[in-house]
Amino acid sequence: MTSLTNLLPTLNNFIRVSLKQLEQQYTFLIISLLFLMIIVSGTLHDTTITVYTYLIADMITIFSFLLILWGVMFVIKSVIIKGAKLQDECR
Repeated sequence: MTSLTNLLPTLNNFIRVSLKQLEQQYTFLIISLLFLMIIVSGTLHDTTITVYTYLIADMITIFSFLLILWGVMFVIKSVIIKGAKLQDECR
């Protein structure tokens, strides 16, 4: 339940940004879906009974966090490259 209350505002923010920035819309939508996967796996941890469902929930969580990290680094890299191009154009 804590993953739902903690990550829901972040999910909302990424969805709003994806609707506003059409250039990187797919990147932000994928990150939003990964946040949703983390919310689902967090609630799966709360309701699980067997060891195998814990394993599945952990795999989903780790996979989602790694892909979010990769997606955020991709967004930061593209912003840095755009900033460098703008500085070159201004000179």
